[in-house]
Amino acid sequence: MFTKNLFFLSAVIILAVCCSPTAIDGGIAQNKSTNVANIKQQDSGSAQLEKIEIIDRACARGMIHVEGNMLFGYPDFVEIVQDSTCIHWISKDFPARCAEFDPAMWEKEKKKLSRVHMNFCIDTYEWPNKVNEEPLVFIDWVHAAKECTSVGKRLCSEDEWTFSCEGEEGLPYPYGYIRDSSACNIDKSWIKVEEKNLGPAATTPDELKKLWQGVPSGSMPRCVSSFGVHDLTGNVDEWTTSTRTSGFRSVLKGGYWSVVRNRCRPSTRAHNEGHRYYQQGFRCCSLPTTLAK
Repeated sequence: MFTKNLFFLSAVIILAVCCSPTAIDGGIAQNKSTNVANIKQQDSGSAQLEKIEIIDRACARGMIHVEGNMLFGYPDFVEIVQDSTCIHWISKDFPARCAEFDPAMWEKEKKKLSRVHMNFCIDTYEWPNKVNEEPLVFIDWVHAAKECTSVGKRLCSEDEWTFSCEGEEGLPYPYGYIRDSSACNIDKSWIKVEEKNLGPAATTPDELKKLWQGVPSGSMPRCVSSFGVHDLTGNVDEWTTSTRTSGFRSVLKGGYWSVVRNRCRPSTRAHNEGHRYYQQGFRCCSLPTTLAK
């Protein structure tokens, strides 16, 4: 009887170890709103790793699979409705900043809104999409698009970026309802720009260094959306592609490290495709492999 019990206990332990999401050297971090698994480098091509690899093939490595139903309404209708649920404005003047939104009010209002299905892949971090590296800045929309194309991707649409940030809940901030400069890199004091120093090869590097208040990608662990996408609001402005039929194709999302809106919904549409500035970067998107075929 003791031998049978010992055999049963051993089988249970083996099953728990091989099938647990954290069994392989603690190397799997499952995102809450997606089935993408992030896997640490392993030495062996075991059966467990082969099964896990299948999960990750919807998107290229370093990307997150985002799928769900996004709140929808044009032009800027969802943002206007969301603004009505702000219960503490820091400032209503441009760039308007809300300290806190009312979750109950927003829950009630968003039930009246339409939704559209979204399904795509997005870089986990700002370009070059490498954790602990500083994002690239001082790049225009045209060259950002070329960088994405060079690695088999494309610039994100503004809607893809927004949904990656707010999720199906339609959160105002990727981390929730209360503006928090300890979560994302925002609300740094503005530094005066010497415009004549931006552009010339001899002076641009020093001017960019003087103005830089960004942080390495992934260094603020709470600045992450429900899908697991990092640094969407604050740090650097991100180029996206407009989904509107008029105006510039180039749209900036997320704000940067200074005192700006730094929310998921707002967009900046004032700059053309050739515009570049000290705080502007980007990240890339693509279709999942199931849709790209």
